[in-house]
Amino acid sequence: MLPRMQLRIGVDGGGSKTRASLFSGKTRLGLGRAGPSNPLAVGTETAGSNLMRAVQQALDEARERMGKDWEEPSSLPCGLGLAGVGAGEEGRQAAQALAGLLRGRFPNLRPQFYTDLEAAFAGTFEGRPGILVIGGTGSSALGFDGASQLLRVGGFGKRLGDPGSGFAVLLEAAQLLLSKSEGLLPGGMPSWGPALLHALGCADPRDLIPIFARDPSPLELEQGIRALEEAASGGEAVPGELLRKAGRILADHAGALGARLGLSEVRVACAGGFLCKAPMVLDSFCARLEGHSREQQRSYVFLDRSPDPEWGAAGLAVGAWPSLRLEDRAQSETL
Repeated sequence: MLPRMQLRIGVDGGGSKTRASLFSGKTRLGLGRAGPSNPLAVGTETAGSNLMRAVQQALDEARERMGKDWEEPSSLPCGLGLAGVGAGEEGRQAAQALAGLLRGRFPNLRPQFYTDLEAAFAGTFEGRPGILVIGGTGSSALGFDGASQLLRVGGFGKRLGDPGSGFAVLLEAAQLLLSKSEGLLPGGMPSWGPALLHALGCADPRDLIPIFARDPSPLELEQGIRALEEAASGGEAVPGELLRKAGRILADHAGALGARLGLSEVRVACAGGFLCKAPMVLDSFCARLEGHSREQQRSYVFLDRSPDPEWGAAGLAVGAWPSLRLEDRAQSETL
């Protein structure tokens, strides 16, 4: 259990935004927002600037809310769940650099770094066994047996492929559109093609090439996926199958982890706008999960619950769930 009045900060940072929350017990005293903080995507300087901005906003809001009752803590635990810090030695070095920046700005801060997936998992299951499947721009899953096994699948990134992700679906749709419009595949321009091109601001199929050369922006990704969803809802077979296939692939992430964890009953939660907010994807996910229950003779129980990664990161920073032994990626003799 968390000490009721112990102040701590939890940060959730990714490729599009950063949120920081200051907690006392389970009460959120302050909230800060800023731009992206994946250091491998935007660089350490930009990531650090956005982290400091979000943390400062959370502290300022808490001070204003508490008024004369506010007491500046001499030591403030801060858990940061960031995309990018789990990427081998480069990610570890980025976490160490960010820790130095944060300590320079906030001398009383005790930053500890985890992946965004770990923070979301902790905020969902609070040390209990389960599987969290992420289906957003990227895809990955984390499973815990409640004792010693903490296993991960996926999270390969765009270049190696994040199967079942929103990016992977939009990429495959763009590949099909280009190949059909140029005669590499039969059928000519697909009927759903013009709507997708319009959603991405393209006048011609070949306008897709520079978009994917630099990677679609979060807004382009959202608009492209929405165009595919609308086409599928209107009866277009190909977009519908792309979305349903993504749901099946994401459920296979859970199935792979469930088999390795060896639990007879597995609670499964999901996160990420693509999986959680696209009905066709989520329905396919749940149907495939039921199939894994029958095939593996294992009960998969789907939890309709939204993760709170800031709560998870804050709890990890104060050791709220000892069974979840996660490494602080900023640990270094120099810190």
